Amino acid sequence: MDLFRQIEIIKTINEKTLKKNTGKPIFLAKRLGISRSQLYRLIDFLKDYGAPIKYDRAIETFYYEKPFRIKIDFKLEDLTINELKEINGGILFFKFFPVHFLGRNTFNLAV
Repeated sequence: MDLFRQIEIIKTINEKTLKKNTGKPIFLAKRLGISRSQLYRLIDFLKDYGAPIKYDRAIETFYYEKPFRIKIDFKLEDLTINELKEINGGILFFKFFPVHFLGRNTFNLAV
């Protein structure tokens, strides 16, 4: 499962858990397009990070035992030329040395 898909699944689990609207684990897993065991692995992962997730058999839903929320934020953006220069020699490194650099010689890549 790729990172973005996993993030979307975790966000959905969080939203449904906040609303106490997950349903039985097998149905939640099916709705998410994952197996029941994958669902429980994700829930265990969240518990490892402090999420107080419990399951109520009477109302058939996961819920948070105490006030809790999951906030996942990521941003994809292009780097500026200056940022590239600061990272491993940046654009000049890749332009002039496309093969693996073995570190045997010293080069001055300053512009």
